[in-house]
Amino acid sequence: MDEYIGSERTFVERYRIEAKLGEGGMGAVYRAWDVRLDRRVAIKVLQALVEERQRGRFAREAKAIARLNHPNIVALYDSDEHEGVPFLVMEYVEGVTLAASRFETLAALLDAAIQTADALGYAHSQEVVHRDIKPENVLRTTRGSIKVLDFGLAIYEGAMKVTRTGMIAGTFPYLAPELIRGATPSPSSDQYALAIVLYEMLTGGFPFPVSNMEESFRHRLVYECVPLSHYRPDLPTALVGAIDRALAMSPTARYGSVDELRAVLVAVHASLTAAQADPSTTSDATPKVDHSATRVADSAALPAAPAAPSRSPASVTGPSTGSTVSASETTRTRGRWRAVVLGISAAGCVALIVTWWALRSPKPTTPLGTPTTPSQPKPMSPLGRPTPTAPSKTPTAPHPPHTLENAMRHLTEIRKRCLEAFEKNDCEGLKRLALQQVHLSAPGMQIALGYYESCSRQRAFTNASIAFKSGRCKEAVKYYRAGLPGQMRNKKVLSEYRENCRIYRREVLKRGSKP
Repeated sequence: MDEYIGSERTFVERYRIEAKLGEGGMGAVYRAWDVRLDRRVAIKVLQALVEERQRGRFAREAKAIARLNHPNIVALYDSDEHEGVPFLVMEYVEGVTLAASRFETLAALLDAAIQTADALGYAHSQEVVHRDIKPENVLRTTRGSIKVLDFGLAIYEGAMKVTRTGMIAGTFPYLAPELIRGATPSPSSDQYALAIVLYEMLTGGFPFPVSNMEESFRHRLVYECVPLSHYRPDLPTALVGAIDRALAMSPTARYGSVDELRAVLVAVHASLTAAQADPSTTSDATPKVDHSATRVADSAALPAAPAAPSRSPASVTGPSTGSTVSASETTRTRGRWRAVVLGISAAGCVALIVTWWALRSPKPTTPLGTPTTPSQPKPMSPLGRPTPTAPSKTPTAPHPPHTLENAMRHLTEIRKRCLEAFEKNDCEGLKRLALQQVHLSAPGMQIALGYYESCSRQRAFTNASIAFKSGRCKEAVKYYRAGLPGQMRNKKVLSEYRENCRIYRREVLKRGSKP
């Protein structure tokens, strides 16, 4: 796709590619010009779907998203395949993400939250779950309205059915506890993610530790979130109660729908605007957003602990280069990398956050049921970040300055390091790099995780090939199974591979050894 940039050639004889806006584990996003309709669009190129049934599901999921017609949801214009690679054509919107926005008043922030909740409520009514709500996936347009980005994860996950493979789609700080346990994404998990976004925008941090993925997941599975009032006692009681309820560990303890949460936000917003309109009301009655704690674009107002780098303020309709996957979107592929993707079929198809047990250290960890302080979570810093009680075992790196230029430079460096490690088959190095990025950059973590997963699968397929060619079929099947994506790891596929190995051993190896 990059070869089309600045060229007179048109993609699928319709779109002139102008620039690449971002990339990550799930694919890449480009700004393009539709030469037929004379309009600017965003094109998201995903990874190849190798099975016919996946292509069919992709088409059905895309139709469901295309039916969404809401002023706060980026429109999907088209979906198709080009040389086996699926792509989405979406509305192009200029603006900045919530991660790079600055709100002068609490009412302004609530207005953005209300519009986001309205979009989610509508999507849920159409039986569509977003699955990756985070500040980078909510755009504040130049006209001041809100656009929810990247329902592409819903389309792609629907095609891959990745939630059945022991993996989690999304960006790990925004994952609800039930998703960590392996539950299917639901409107309630979207509600939880939206509440995390609000908590983060109001405090500059999270209601649980985030410096270590395993600790963060364990905390969410054992403890309730730290109440918002612990850090912002100045906020309206109704708002604090609403966010705390939406952050409940159990989905049944949250609101019955995002619309119910939205109704409370609307009521709080109305009371704030009424207080502002009443000259007899003191300024203390209308809390402002604390810019020392809110995620913004300029480094002077950033919280002490870093948040994930935001996208370009010029902005786009696709997700941040981290969703899901976050994280987050797949890294650039070349040479051996392309061969690996083809060789392992669907191995590189999805950008995902791997569950904590998939990356945890082989060293024993504290059981989930044995918290240090059973009655309350660990002490947190004033910004909602964890206060470490002992040096972290996870290697850390200096925090880069919070500017867009440095964020993009950081991701470029991560991609370079990942590619070098991948070409050396250094899977453990990729694992370490992913863990280093947990508290530095969600997009960087997703990029490293994508390479780590592909490296592990490549190693498994290499071992399977060696065993296959040696006639060691039992060993070959074991490695082949380890390399397959979960949805392909079934008896039929493994039986066919085992039978092919036996045929090869009988027809090639044994006959070839005879004089």
